[in-house]
Amino acid sequence: MGLFNENALLNGETLESEREIFYKNIEKLKILEEDLKKPVGCGLTIEDWFEFLFDLQDGYAAMFYLNLNREVGQRMYKTFEAKKHVVISEFIHCYVSMNSFYFPKRTKKALRKLGFFYIDVDPRAVGITKEEALKEIRRKIENNIIPKPSALVDSGGGYYIIYKLDPVFAGSEKVVNLFGYIETFLVDMLADVGGDDNAKDACRVLRVPGTINCKYSADTFVEVIEFNRGLIYSFQDFVKLMNKESGFDLDLWRKLKEKRKEEALTKQEEKQQEKIVKKWTSIVKKKFNLPSLLAARAVDYKKITILRGRDVEGFRNTMLHLYSLTQRGLVGTQEELELKVREMNDVFKESMPISEVKSIVKNVWKKPYKYKTKTIVKKLKITPEEQRHLITLIEQDEKNIRNNEKRRNDRRNDDGLTSREQGKIDVINQVKALKQQGLKQVQIAEQLGITKGTVSKYLKL
Repeated sequence: MGLFNENALLNGETLESEREIFYKNIEKLKILEEDLKKPVGCGLTIEDWFEFLFDLQDGYAAMFYLNLNREVGQRMYKTFEAKKHVVISEFIHCYVSMNSFYFPKRTKKALRKLGFFYIDVDPRAVGITKEEALKEIRRKIENNIIPKPSALVDSGGGYYIIYKLDPVFAGSEKVVNLFGYIETFLVDMLADVGGDDNAKDACRVLRVPGTINCKYSADTFVEVIEFNRGLIYSFQDFVKLMNKESGFDLDLWRKLKEKRKEEALTKQEEKQQEKIVKKWTSIVKKKFNLPSLLAARAVDYKKITILRGRDVEGFRNTMLHLYSLTQRGLVGTQEELELKVREMNDVFKESMPISEVKSIVKNVWKKPYKYKTKTIVKKLKITPEEQRHLITLIEQDEKNIRNNEKRRNDRRNDDGLTSREQGKIDVINQVKALKQQGLKQVQIAEQLGITKGTVSKYLKL
């Protein structure tokens, strides 16, 4: 386990000295280079996690630290630099903001982009075990009661359910309010497993995978237990889901939830609640399939633009046309479509004239096309190197590389061992343990079902 360079305990100093160094030199705290490659679950490293968080978010990210005395420290860094300031220590909790900020302050006024919805689940709050909570979360996902998450994280005491979004600007108060409304709704849907009603702020920080939740022990690492790389939603997906036209009565849902805390519901109220959940389930099935694919493609178009230094001369018209097609399936009006396409146009180093943008929007709204991935790759001349950074706009060779990598990772545990390699190590440890108990080689072989020669060989290792 790597600790930050200023860890005084390595030099035999006291815990008080450690804390003093932490708060005096917080700017200097940086993760060891090799620890950025530390596995955090699902084949990801700490570096991969920060790429997942901020590949499309610029501005500032907040790194938040908490010591054993509940004293806090916070620093703001450019999103691309935040990963360098992760702290892995059994004495310090380390968190990062999920959304980015215009200037170095973690406030709603400073919010720049909203890139995630997230639910913090604390099973202890409702008197159930982590195992029971995880089982119920997975049931809700499998039955489309909640959308499939982009990532599911074991935070040590509970879980984070995370939905990645094609980021939207948070400059409008209306957008930020909508964010809070949707967060409340999602938390309500997970109230029975401990959805935390106090953890839905757009400025919220969550624990960094690979760091230690020292509330429990030095061995309690935050871990990614499910990761769906290509699953990126549109903010509009959730807005539509929450629209009154969906027929979901959020006020009634809240009323019944509050009443259940105090007393049993009547049969009629139980039926009302069942009807609400059933309605939600049908909406989730309908809303979160094609839209998530379109949102992922939109993210890819932005990523290509960024990879090319925002210089897409010769491809601007094609890029805006293709981007418009993704947004055509996500917005409700031509005016909304134009707004989204203008935002994309502003990403370019040299923007197209507004009159040309309007023309693209008008044509796409009137007659939307469908293009195969192969055609898009050809139109934009997306290179194999660029495809390595994309989600959906990839050809068969890149798909094969990812599938092979996934199969390799699936065969190995967190220590990088296959089940066969791990099994051998387990048997070696059993052999040595039985030898220490005084058993003879013949007895060990008989008890473990292996040959005496194998026992002899393992004892020499």
